[in-house]
Amino acid sequence: MKKKVLAVLMSVVMLGTLTACGGQKSEETGQQKATEAEEDSKEKKTEAEKTEAEKTEAEKTEAEESKAEGTEAEKDTKNETDGVSETEAANTDKESEAAKSDVKAEDPAGKDSGDSAQIKTGGILKIGTPAEIVNLGYPGKPGSSNELIVMQPAVEPLCRYTKEGELDPWLCESFEADADALTLTVKLKEGIKFHDGTDFNAEAVKWNWEAFTAQGRTEIGAIKSIECPDDNTVVAHLAQWDNTIPDNALWLAGFMYSPAYAKENGEDKANVNPVGTGPFKFKEWKKDVSISFEANKDYWIEGQPYLDGIEFEFIADANTLTTAYQAGELDALGMIFGDSVSIMKATGEESKAEDGLTGGATISIVAFGCTDEKSPCKDLKVRQAFCHAVDWETLCQASGNGSMYYVNQWAVPGTWSYNDDVAGYPYDTEKAKELLKEAGYKDGVKINCYTVEPNTTQATMLQQYLSEAGIELDIQIIDQSRSDEMSGINGNWDGIILSAGRADVEIASIYGRSFTDEGVRYVGGFLHPEDLAEVISNAKAAKTQEDRAKYCKEMAKMIIDEYCMIAPIGIGSGVQYEKDYVHDTGILRKHMIAWTPEACWLDK
Repeated sequence: MKKKVLAVLMSVVMLGTLTACGGQKSEETGQQKATEAEEDSKEKKTEAEKTEAEKTEAEKTEAEESKAEGTEAEKDTKNETDGVSETEAANTDKESEAAKSDVKAEDPAGKDSGDSAQIKTGGILKIGTPAEIVNLGYPGKPGSSNELIVMQPAVEPLCRYTKEGELDPWLCESFEADADALTLTVKLKEGIKFHDGTDFNAEAVKWNWEAFTAQGRTEIGAIKSIECPDDNTVVAHLAQWDNTIPDNALWLAGFMYSPAYAKENGEDKANVNPVGTGPFKFKEWKKDVSISFEANKDYWIEGQPYLDGIEFEFIADANTLTTAYQAGELDALGMIFGDSVSIMKATGEESKAEDGLTGGATISIVAFGCTDEKSPCKDLKVRQAFCHAVDWETLCQASGNGSMYYVNQWAVPGTWSYNDDVAGYPYDTEKAKELLKEAGYKDGVKINCYTVEPNTTQATMLQQYLSEAGIELDIQIIDQSRSDEMSGINGNWDGIILSAGRADVEIASIYGRSFTDEGVRYVGGFLHPEDLAEVISNAKAAKTQEDRAKYCKEMAKMIIDEYCMIAPIGIGSGVQYEKDYVHDTGILRKHMIAWTPEACWLDK
């Protein structure tokens, strides 16, 4: 039986691949010539410097060294006196070296440009993606990974992340969380302005945090008051200790929008016109077609951005999307999965993504409608039967085409929050049939499946498995806005939603968003048992890493083994295709969501 189902699944995948695969234009980057030319230039420079050194007398050298030391001392004194931060001083040096021409690549993204690469300015980076965007420019509204990625050219966070998953100050200079004092203190960088010319300061952070919470978001709900002792210091006072506050306040709720623009234009207009501090200003949004940004000439890091603009092209059909990339109409493919990955793998081109990323990961799930009276999935035994009817690991491998790895829980394997003791639901068609009979469905049951178009292949594979157990899956294709509405704070659904969610190492706040009464995502369709809510609360309040890990693992087991509210499919390992002339995007180099639009450049 398993072989029969697997054969059907693989035929679905291969059909999509064979339909789309065509010739791929070869591209010549000229990198080897550029490298040879640079090495020749370095050799000539070294020869000239050697000759000059031989002509220089020892006394002259001593004098120059003394003079240099004096100059450096004056520079240090001036920086200290004027209050210039270390970051600002570094940025000034960087601008003087760049001179808005060719400069040495520093490769903040992790693995793009070689040591000899010379940054070139100008050009528009075109990124193709199947993702649909609904929210973009107001605190608390953007929630999906896709929305957070697309808005970053214009809107920046207080902190980004290192590859190790540590918070890395960006708009802020530093931060300190004090569990005993129940405070989070944030020091901001000075001299930064929003695109509308207004100041980024402590009051702006306060407004953004309050606006985020006003959307019904609970991730920073432990903040009871916010104090601004000066223009560059923000102090959040907590009602109780919450160890998720630094991540949520500085990253998720840390994306900073202009309060002045939002107040003047209203929430709806602000949401589709992001006005932030970023290296690019919002230019145009053609709904379901494209979003474009243009360079911010007054960006706070002098000399950046290097590009004239960034454009996201939204193409849902995998064949059309990948063909446009292969034809050179797109410079990169981002946020792709399923059929698009299968097609690209068949071309032989390698993904530019780093392996082993865990921060900001996305998990694909089946979300059961557990509360709708019309939904068969309201019955625990039906949900369990559904899970036993599917070979989830095979489904993950076949539908993900190598872009996902299987998990049996909403957590990242190999991390402190992952629970190896979660049993899950082994593939067992007969067990599934037995459970359906116990639930009163001896002749089978029909379940609605809501999904966006890019997940169609995955839904079809599910349908094949479930039919063997007597479950008829009625696939209904919906757009992203409808999916967001159903899974949103006031939404509900009968049957299942094929969807995705964040799968960071820190999962307590993620679970809190969905499995408690204060949740904002899937909250209407999931159960909110008191014992689970208590464990989530304990995980957030834990002051030791040992306790934090213990409660997070307990949560993972309860959601799967006890309540069966979701069926995990897999976590995206991340694929990113870019032409060889594209450098330093930072996409999928350190983090699954955070990237470096200010550092991008094109060598063409």
